[in-house]
Amino acid sequence: MSSRMVTFYDNLVAHLVADATLPELTDEQVLFVTGEADEDQIKAIDEHVQARVMRTKGIGVVIFEGPVTNEDSVSLDDMILAELNFEVRLFVHPRKWGQAYDPTKRKARAILEALVQSINGAQIAPAERECQDATFADEFYPVPDPEFWSWNIEVSRRMTL
Repeated sequence: MSSRMVTFYDNLVAHLVADATLPELTDEQVLFVTGEADEDQIKAIDEHVQARVMRTKGIGVVIFEGPVTNEDSVSLDDMILAELNFEVRLFVHPRKWGQAYDPTKRKARAILEALVQSINGAQIAPAERECQDATFADEFYPVPDPEFWSWNIEVSRRMTL
């Protein structure tokens, strides 16, 4: 992974944690996952979800690095214009965030909508080309999970490498 991509993902996490519309998120609630899915990766994700969602605040986010493509073979000033596609998965523990458990907490759907709005259109550094470098939440959908309310957000973003 290029250093510009590492910078982007670091800044994405910082953006989500700093967003005032997502006061439930802290650095500890967000995990960034790279590489191929193997037993170690699955174990790390499971440990994160168990520790951050089950035992603490009842909420967690996992960002899965996705493929990088350059189908257009476009280059800008000797830099490659790449399309990043990645997934952001939100986990919410139903007993810790359900209205029956604590009516003062926001509904899980409101947290999901705030997360999608925070991602969609965000110009996260490195972003030299302004709105052309914005991230886009292409779609989101529920993920079946026996323990959590869970949604997957598919995100894309173009950036120069």
